Amino acid sequence: YAKAMGYRVIAIDSGEEKRKLVASYGISDFIDFKDGDVEAKVKAATEGRGAHAVIVVASGGAAYKDALSFLRPHGAVVLVGLPKDTNITADVFNTVLNAHRIIGSNVGNRQDSIEALKLAAHGDVKTKYEITAMENLPSVFDRLAAATLSGRVVLDCA
Repeated sequence: YAKAMGYRVIAIDSGEEKRKLVASYGISDFIDFKDGDVEAKVKAATEGRGAHAVIVVASGGAAYKDALSFLRPHGAVVLVGLPKDTNITADVFNTVLNAHRIIGSNVGNRQDSIEALKLAAHGDVKTKYEITAMENLPSVFDRLAAATLSGRVVLDCA
């Protein structure tokens, strides 16, 4: 959605499958966090300044730990994902000095859905999905836990 709204996106994830998925959405900037020094790579991709915003949608807590370090002054971290038992900490001095903001975003309300459907109807966003039978739900959860699921899964309840 960010790309459809005119923003430059730097995706941070891991693995060649995720890189290909991101590229299929027209996003050319991909950083594999397993390759190390994500902060330096984000800074290099932003001419040394850092990102205007970091939107964290991960289901694991590690992504939240470093998010503030990717920001430029006056940048914002937007927390969307809800990982279990995860806390974030902020270096108060650097957060105040750089005027960083930490914002929680409760997505999925009616207005968000209307706007998302309009973008999809106009062909401005794409998503990768697969349809599978309800009896395959345990394997879907296994793939989620192993971080091998790309895109979304729609369960056929018929």
